[in-house]
Amino acid sequence: MARAPRERRLENRTARAELKPRKESYWSKISPGCLIGYYRARTTPTGTWFAKFRPVGAAPGVTFKAEKLGAADDQMRQFLI
Repeated sequence: MARAPRERRLENRTARAELKPRKESYWSKISPGCLIGYYRARTTPTGTWFAKFRPVGAAPGVTFKAEKLGAADDQMRQFLI
């Protein structure tokens, strides 16, 4: 069975920092009808995660619904105790 290609652009904060800010999110397919997206505006240093999915039992022509998941950890610092 073939594996789905990995979306390396969204895997870590270093790769996400290299993405150019744009109007549309960067999307990565998780499973059929389910995507995860990353968006960063030009005015903010951190990004936002989104989920886009097709409702359960929906016909193939039904559009996706999108939900905001929350802020990305792009600028968070890890502190050692």
